[in-house]
Amino acid sequence: MLKPVLPEAFKDRRLIVWGYPEGTHTHSYIHRGFWRAADYLGMVTLWHHKDNMPPLEFYSERDVFIAGTEDTGIPTIKGALYFLHNSTNPGFKGSGAEVIDFQVYSTSVPVRKLREIGPLQYVDPAARCIYQPWATDLLPGEFDYSKLCLDNVPGYCAFIGSIFNAGLGRNDDMIQAFEGACLAEGLAFIKDGLYTKTLISDEHHIDLIRKATLAPALQGQFQLNIGYIPCRIFKNMSYGQIGLTNSQSVKDMLGDHVIYYSNPADLFHAGMLARRSWNADQLCDAMKEIEQNHTYVNRLLNMFELALA
Repeated sequence: MLKPVLPEAFKDRRLIVWGYPEGTHTHSYIHRGFWRAADYLGMVTLWHHKDNMPPLEFYSERDVFIAGTEDTGIPTIKGALYFLHNSTNPGFKGSGAEVIDFQVYSTSVPVRKLREIGPLQYVDPAARCIYQPWATDLLPGEFDYSKLCLDNVPGYCAFIGSIFNAGLGRNDDMIQAFEGACLAEGLAFIKDGLYTKTLISDEHHIDLIRKATLAPALQGQFQLNIGYIPCRIFKNMSYGQIGLTNSQSVKDMLGDHVIYYSNPADLFHAGMLARRSWNADQLCDAMKEIEQNHTYVNRLLNMFELALA
C-alpha cells in the first residue's frame, strides 16, 4: 500500500499528546498510538502532562493537542487545535481555541445523521465531532505477513489485556469460559496486561500473541450491549492471529475476516477448526484490512480531515 500522506496544512504544526504518562492507564496506550502515528507522518511530536510541561510561552496557536479523559493542566491557547475525548475541562469555553470532540464508536451513535468516512467511522461536521473505534498499535509497514498463527505448534492460548471481575468492565466470566475450553483440550492459557498481573513490553505482548495457538478478543456483557469495538481485535489480527470475537458488532464490521460466536467455548472450538481450514491468503487478507483501515495513522488522518472541513 502507498504510504499515507500528511495534509499540507499540518506539515508545519506540532502534535502534542496530553495526559497519562505511558503505562499508567489504559488510555495511555491510545495516546501512544496517536503519538507514533503523528511521528510516522513526519510531525514534530511531543507528550506532555501536568507534571511534565514547559512554560506556557512554549506553546503556540499552530500546535495541535490530543487529550483523552485526563487533561488536567492542559494550556488553552487561542487559535490552537484541540482533539478532546471526554473532556470536562471548562477552560476551553471562550478561549478562542478550536475544539473537535472525538468519541469511540458504539451502536448508540446516530449514524443516520452522520457522514460515513470508513468502516464504523463517522463525522458530524456541524457539531465538530468524529466517531471511530480505536486501532492497532502497529504502523503501516510494520505488519509482518511472514509470521502467521497457522504456523504455530499448538501450545497455549492468550488474552493480553485488562480483566475485571466487577462493574461495567467485567469480562472475567467470558475469559474463564474460553479458558475452560482451552484447558480441557490440554492447552495452557496465558492472561496478562496492565490491570491483570504485570506491565509487559510491546515486544513481549506481540510475541505472546503471534506465537499463541489462539488469541481471542473477548468482551464483557456491557461492551457487547453497546456495540463497542475493542482495540484488541485489531491488534491481534495485525500480529498475524485469526480474529476471534464474541461480539456481533465486530463481526458486522469485519465480516469474513473474523470468526464470531457469542459463547466463548464455542468460539474456542471454531478457532481450532479455523486453524485447519484457513490458509495463509485468508489470514493475510485479514491483516491487509487492518493495515489499510484500522491503524492510528488512519484515525489521525480522519481527524485532520474533519479539522480542514
